[in-house]
Amino acid sequence: MLSAPHLRDTFISAYYDEFFTKAYTVGTYEYFLCGKIWEILGKLLQSDQKPLTVYESYIRPAIAMMHSEFTSVLTVEEIAKKLNLSYGYFEQIFKTETGITPKKYMNELRLRKAVLLMLQRNCSVTVAASSVGYPDVFAFSRAFKKYYGCSPTEYVKTYSEKKATLKIYSKDI
Repeated sequence: MLSAPHLRDTFISAYYDEFFTKAYTVGTYEYFLCGKIWEILGKLLQSDQKPLTVYESYIRPAIAMMHSEFTSVLTVEEIAKKLNLSYGYFEQIFKTETGITPKKYMNELRLRKAVLLMLQRNCSVTVAASSVGYPDVFAFSRAFKKYYGCSPTEYVKTYSEKKATLKIYSKDI
């Protein structure tokens, strides 16, 4: 979206000049419009607005897509396509800007969301897996174990025991 408040006066003067004060003869209206277009272009060139960075143009929207569509089977290729980028270039700039690949970011996001579902909503492993875009619970369990170092069931059990221990200690204080 173009944000150019410095063009406001040009548009206002074009509006008032055209519709309220000038009576153009046949053929001169085009010259008037052409002049206004050149005036606008000149002011745009003088604009002190900074161009968007790669992060603002591509990475931030990609991350927003990942967060809003993590429940679907959204692929990195689809994200790149939505941003009108090739898969290879998108992967390269994403890794440069964030330090990890977009696929790894998406997988970690899904796993963290699954943990929240299992801990806060008491969802089963199967429900959590399908809720975050893993149609296969075994693939989810393998990815979970690789990322967290234990199975989803063990993770929930360990967390529940730690939480119970913390409640006991907090009551004693």
